[in-house]
Amino acid sequence: MTRPWLLDSILRAKLTKLPPQVAVVVPPFVPAVAFFDVGTGDTGTTSLSVPFPSSIAAGDGLLLQIGNKYPPNAPTTPAGWSLISQPSGGAGAAGNDSGTVYNSVYWREADGTEAGSVAITLTGANSGAGQIYQYTKGSGSWDVAVTTGSDNAGGVGWSTTGASDPGFQDDDVLLYLMTANTDITGYINHLMAIPGCVVSAFTGRGSTPWVTGNDGRIVGLEFTMTGTSSGVPVFTMDNPTPTANSPAGAAVFVRLREVP
Repeated sequence: MTRPWLLDSILRAKLTKLPPQVAVVVPPFVPAVAFFDVGTGDTGTTSLSVPFPSSIAAGDGLLLQIGNKYPPNAPTTPAGWSLISQPSGGAGAAGNDSGTVYNSVYWREADGTEAGSVAITLTGANSGAGQIYQYTKGSGSWDVAVTTGSDNAGGVGWSTTGASDPGFQDDDVLLYLMTANTDITGYINHLMAIPGCVVSAFTGRGSTPWVTGNDGRIVGLEFTMTGTSSGVPVFTMDNPTPTANSPAGAAVFVRLREVP
């Protein structure tokens, strides 16, 4: 029979031979959403051929924006894309620098085979334009949320208020996609206001006017922010050369986020 004191000695000897514990430090997840490229815009009447950006990798986030006149003649959703928002807005009767527009936004997570262009059908439409925006991320997954607003009065100011709060936070990217019922440019005093957040100055990411048929313009502006949103986003700007019914139109606030 083994004596208790001997068992204790044997156990202590074995424990002293165990390797020391090594602490494993897991680095915190850091979102890495970033703009990469934008394709060339295309314009037309009842069809578009919208080019992809030149170098697309699997996992990239692609946003296809189509602006057109006039509702209810909406674009046909292209294969492989998901319609995430399609607001309308505007002022006045159909015509140049007047009328209502659709602002359609589609999402696709790239598989790396994208090349050439995307064919868009605008059955019964008068005119329109399209453009594709490309974003990259790190090893996480995409989290995309949207809200919409419209400007339904012409004149000096452009103002769109989001219908809801998409939930902005640090490291998010906001891509503001708008379609105006006029091709005029020269906007000034751009201001994106989000309660609870400090918002950066904008970076222009795309602008494509069209003059075939009755005119219009699509625009993409990017913002970053710090803080956590506590209310809806509001975007305003001025135009020194307005008309009675323009600028007016519709906008989509796209919140891009990378999650673990």
